[in-house]
Amino acid sequence: MLYAVFGDFDELGPLHAKAYRSEGPPHGVELTSYVGPERRDVLDGFRSGWAWDRFATDSPELAAAVAGAPRCLLLRGVVTDPGTLDYFRDVIGLIAYLNDAGGLAVYDAQILRWWSAEEWREAVFARGDLRPSQHVAISFTDDDADRGRWYHTRGMRKFGRPDLSVTHVPEGMDDGAIDLIVRFIEFQALGGHVSEGQEIRVAGLPPGLQCRHAGDAEDVDFNNSHIEIAWPEST
Repeated sequence: MLYAVFGDFDELGPLHAKAYRSEGPPHGVELTSYVGPERRDVLDGFRSGWAWDRFATDSPELAAAVAGAPRCLLLRGVVTDPGTLDYFRDVIGLIAYLNDAGGLAVYDAQILRWWSAEEWREAVFARGDLRPSQHVAISFTDDDADRGRWYHTRGMRKFGRPDLSVTHVPEGMDDGAIDLIVRFIEFQALGGHVSEGQEIRVAGLPPGLQCRHAGDAEDVDFNNSHIEIAWPEST
């Protein structure tokens, strides 16, 4: 878990567990306060780079407010092999509480995404259920001209599962590749494991798709291990 909540926080009051569906930071996760200008290096580390530039372009007024925010509350740590997703429920509710206490925006460093406080409350917290796909980013990159697109995810590490990589997706099969990835996100996030060499049999997809485990946390494309699925070249 690695979230940064920027805002102007005075004194934090008690966290009402029932109202926020949260028991506070789960075991292994810490909440740390950084105040500028003493720790401006930490704050500016989040307020720079590709994700920040996109945020500043899409939401210039909010980004300006975040740029001037005096404080950042950093929620980070490792949850070790839990039996349920209660830890994620706790994190979602805790962030909603921090937003209500003065938070302006939330940065999810695992998926390189900024959320406004309102977006977090309405799209993530208010529903009361966990939609794994919300917390995983799906991106694509054009491969060589004759070899299709590369679809890949970031964020499955929050569920203790490998990310997904589907290579050489030919023109016209994009929807099928995305649907496949979403299925794997939901399956894994809710406790499923993918076996090495597992074959994929889904209507509308070509035969010959297999799962291979690769990578590790040092892989800059994922910051996580991943499941490699190569599209059959014959298609």
